[in-house]
Amino acid sequence: MKKKLMTMVIAAGAMLGAWASTINLSALTADYVAKDGDTLTGKLGDDYKLSVAAGATVTLNGVTIAVRAEDAPYFPPQWPGINCEGNATIVLAGGGSAINRVTGGNRWPGIYWPRLWQKPMKNKRRCLIR
Repeated sequence: MKKKLMTMVIAAGAMLGAWASTINLSALTADYVAKDGDTLTGKLGDDYKLSVAAGATVTLNGVTIAVRAEDAPYFPPQWPGINCEGNATIVLAGGGSAINRVTGGNRWPGIYWPRLWQKPMKNKRRCLIR
């Protein structure tokens, strides 16, 4: 009986981790790593960093990630708008008024994959944007 109960608890825990979440970027109070199945919405502010976990599929639906604020009274941040931590898939959703806008900090791209251009023939990292 205990073995069956333990199996059910583990299976339920695995299912809970697989549920998709809608994350409102304007409600974040710290840096965030998007997990597989997350849908990101809203505007990222307050110089928080946004990353996508390795192996995750994340949907952008009407996001504004403007790390490089033109009217900022200080030197712009030194990081990308979205940093992929490994292989990832970013789905661009929305339409009509739901426009996705992603810009990086000073001299950084909007979406960045580490070491993507250093060794292109041997690199096994990829990020797919659909």
